[in-house]
Amino acid sequence: MDSRCNRSDDPCLQMFSVPDLTVKPIVTGVFCVLLSWLVLVQYVRSQAISEAYLARDDGRGNPGERVGEFVTTDIPIHCIVVLREAGVADVKMSFVAVRVTGTKPETRVVSASYRTTDAQDRVNFTGRPAGKWIPGKYRVDLFVNDTAAGSLEFDIRPAAAVPRTRTTPRSGPVKRTANRIGRNN
Repeated sequence: MDSRCNRSDDPCLQMFSVPDLTVKPIVTGVFCVLLSWLVLVQYVRSQAISEAYLARDDGRGNPGERVGEFVTTDIPIHCIVVLREAGVADVKMSFVAVRVTGTKPETRVVSASYRTTDAQDRVNFTGRPAGKWIPGKYRVDLFVNDTAAGSLEFDIRPAAAVPRTRTTPRSGPVKRTANRIGRNN
């Protein structure tokens, strides 16, 4: 660039400047169009899924109770996605470790995808680790036709210690013994 073109009153710079009266409305108009496009895209994304939720297993391999928090022994975790309309769609689910000890933040730990048919509007995903879940904060990211459609955050907590109980009842009365120290009878 020519060293003479470095002052605001220089004719070189004035030759390339555009008056503020024409630039501001154009920039404002472009900004408004982009903003409304982004709002519309977000609206369309949110409209792909009617409902999504997480559930514990019912003990028979089916989704049971809807929950937002799990324990390390809740295997598998079910993710149910209900689409707004039945039809062919590629639905993808990714379990992400958001904040889990020993795992890099935002690590994808389980992923699954499913293509629905014309008559389907529901997809049931399951996520299961190799062993037990590691306690921490997780998220399920959902995609419909390669477009982000929502996410569900949840915690996995350590399983509570279960107190040991006797499996067989005692027979007869309970004996109580007293420890007598220093007394001779």
